[in-house]
Amino acid sequence: MFPLGMTATCTMTAGTVCHVPWLVGLGKALVWPAVIAWAVVSVGALRRALRTGRRPGSEPASVPPPRPGGRSGTRSPRSGPSRRGRP
Repeated sequence: MFPLGMTATCTMTAGTVCHVPWLVGLGKALVWPAVIAWAVVSVGALRRALRTGRRPGSEPASVPPPRPGGRSGTRSPRSGPSRRGRP
């Protein structure tokens, strides 16, 4: 959706700066598919938020359990700083 809006904006700007009226018209025509796409995505996000009972972008209701064999809070010896170039 973002690329649609940016394409419309750039087309209108380029048409205005370069004094090419048909580019401005094309940019204005491209705005509407971008607006419709944003509206569809917004409605879908709102429906999902209402269905799950939480705000969009908030943490999930349940956190999955840690993977078996995983260590929390410990570092692997290989994850430390590189010793390349040191004796």
